[in-house]
Amino acid sequence: MRSSAPGKLFLIGEYAVLDGAPAAVAALPQRALAALQENEQGMLTMVTTVKHEIPIDDALISEPLIKAVINTLDCRQALANHSLKLDTSAFFLEGGKLGLGSSAALTTALVRLMKPEANNEQILALATACHTAFQSGRGSGADIAVAALDASIRFQHNKAPVPLNLPADLFMLAIWTGVSASTRRYLSQLESWQRDNEAPFQHHMTQLKSTAETFFAHSDAEDLITIIETYNRYLNEFSQDSGLNFYNEPHIALQKEVESACCGYKPSGAGGGDFGIAFSADKNTISELAKAMKQKGRIAFFLNGNA
Repeated sequence: MRSSAPGKLFLIGEYAVLDGAPAAVAALPQRALAALQENEQGMLTMVTTVKHEIPIDDALISEPLIKAVINTLDCRQALANHSLKLDTSAFFLEGGKLGLGSSAALTTALVRLMKPEANNEQILALATACHTAFQSGRGSGADIAVAALDASIRFQHNKAPVPLNLPADLFMLAIWTGVSASTRRYLSQLESWQRDNEAPFQHHMTQLKSTAETFFAHSDAEDLITIIETYNRYLNEFSQDSGLNFYNEPHIALQKEVESACCGYKPSGAGGGDFGIAFSADKNTISELAKAMKQKGRIAFFLNGNA
């Protein structure tokens, strides 16, 4: 038995989604893989940048994500006389994690493996419960929703995620900054800053939320890019005002490169480093940017904004 689930990147709505705004989130070609094989070895094989094997019984103690999924699903018995393989190597490069939602993708792939009869709605509920147990409730849940639906989505708290359909001439290129960052750390710092700065926090959230809502009221590619650039500016202001500096030097440098190629830019996700996204309504323009990024040795890949 095998299953898989995709990673994700935010197109717009990060941070604001935690305050009730809608977000556009893209499903990625990078996928987490899970496989269950009947045998008596009872081993867990985990593949990231290296292959690591341990007995499943030991993994249920030492591996928090595995423990959270198996305990939440109450499915330890289903692993008897089986070996389990989990592969997230597509989410790593040169020993570092790329920040594409690997834990949510792996959680969802494992839930789908253990509950093959479940539909997408059931998978979403189960994977959300498992990932909440693993992350102690942190995060928006958008990464789980993308993984469970296996599609790019519009995501909003307390609403069912729906397939995302963007104009065919909105071209998007995800580009790695070359730096990995801890989303959990940034969110923790944000919570600390908010406690002492509620008025400025609400000012920034109002700007971000309004812009994210406006995004979903338009269907023209050029209009959407303008809105994304506005969101990008508000993110930069939020970064500076809060002192979190998630809009860091790697993003600033990458933004200059992207804008010099006549494309729009914004970081993706709640945290400095990891990925930025270039946007253009002209395929040739963004194709030339992709070639330039490849020549410079950067990791870059195109995104599909449609389910």
